Amino acid sequence: MALGGVGAASADTRWWTAVAERPWAAAVFLAFGAVALGWLSTGPGRGWRPVLARLRLRMFGNPLAATATAGGDGGPVPVAASVELLERSRAWETAVPLIRSGLLEHWEEDGWRILHYAGARHDAGCDCERPVSVVFALDATADLDRPLGQAIRVSVVDQETERVLTAELLGR
Repeated sequence: MALGGVGAASADTRWWTAVAERPWAAAVFLAFGAVALGWLSTGPGRGWRPVLARLRLRMFGNPLAATATAGGDGGPVPVAASVELLERSRAWETAVPLIRSGLLEHWEEDGWRILHYAGARHDAGCDCERPVSVVFALDATADLDRPLGQAIRVSVVDQETERVLTAELLGR
């Protein structure tokens, strides 16, 4: 898009005149653009994602650079990056039917970032929904560029009995 804008700004003739003078070149350029747009809209394959991510970081810089410390270790990862990493994980996909709120609170403990959500589970005994807390723990240094294997732990706690629920108690 940027290259097209630069080309249009520096052109001597209007685009429709250039197309009329060189229809084959215009057709090739249009076909190339359509293929590139199709490839980008379907999402580049796994092999291209790291390459494009590095290119984006090289061109625009690290969006988390404002949080970097003087030591160069990148400092703490913002909570929003942890939430985004969580929401792309299988742990989130597994627990999302229970979650009924946005992020309620978060804290860090022993190198883990703890994220707390409110939820509800169906109780077959009373044919009602019981309130639960859904708690995720993920590596506090993991972010979208360095997921570190996405080691994410999830626990579901019944709010009335304060008992950690297992898959059997959740009805799965």
